[in-house]
Amino acid sequence: MSDYPSGNVSYRLRPATPDEAVVLYAIHRESMGPYVEATWGPWDEAVQRAFFQARMDRGLLNVVLVDGEVGGILELDNRFDCVFVSNIQLADGFRRRGIGSRIIEDVQREAAAREQAVELTVLRVNPARRVYERLGFVETAITETHHLMRWQGGG
Repeated sequence: MSDYPSGNVSYRLRPATPDEAVVLYAIHRESMGPYVEATWGPWDEAVQRAFFQARMDRGLLNVVLVDGEVGGILELDNRFDCVFVSNIQLADGFRRRGIGSRIIEDVQREAAAREQAVELTVLRVNPARRVYERLGFVETAITETHHLMRWQGGG
């Protein structure tokens, strides 16, 4: 488990456990539902559950704990040349409090210490892109549905 205190924002990360799948899926649906529907049409429960379960099964999901409460999900994939932020999703009560920015800043700091870049994708309809730009990410490609973004750190 990792602790990340900073000013008004303090959170912990720990690996997700299978018994948390229901609450974490609810966060996924709540945080991504509007963007999924704006991109692909009506929410397909079976498709989304399968997508989410595959993420759980890979063992890369971390629970974001804020003041002891499950506040979100962070999925990181440590690759050879970068850290890939596969998902960052916060429950409604934890958004717009600086927590997501702080998490990404900490990922950037840890990647920089290993001389790695950070990459992510964000749905084109998701306004979080502006947060990533503010944090120094630049767009490297664009698809029909996503912006691909990269932060290089010192270079």
